Amino acid sequence: MRTAIVFGLLVLTGCTRDDGEKLARVGKLAGEKVRDAAPARTPFGDLAPDSTPAARVRTRLRNDAALAECSIQVADAPDGVRLTGRVPHQDYAAWAEKLARSTAGVTNVVNEIAVGP
Repeated sequence: MRTAIVFGLLVLTGCTRDDGEKLARVGKLAGEKVRDAAPARTPFGDLAPDSTPAARVRTRLRNDAALAECSIQVADAPDGVRLTGRVPHQDYAAWAEKLARSTAGVTNVVNEIAVGP
């Protein structure tokens, strides 16, 4: 069996199907071991960035075509998820609130988004 690195990928030549299956099992096992040993949080933040309702709302707003360019901040608050920032039109603020309310884990939305240029 020979190995070569092509475009940053490891290419195995001359190996059998069994060799490939063994390597796949070893890779899967190594991934599981690393995942089990890794902490839930790091000094740089959560490993699961969508672990809070605010993070899930933030992701939805960033992925929405209409709201991606708007400056909307999302924060967890005792009374629910708080939306702040500025949008060019009232429809954008209403749409952001609707997206936030329909996000899993969100119980209440406090919409403090300002409208204007």
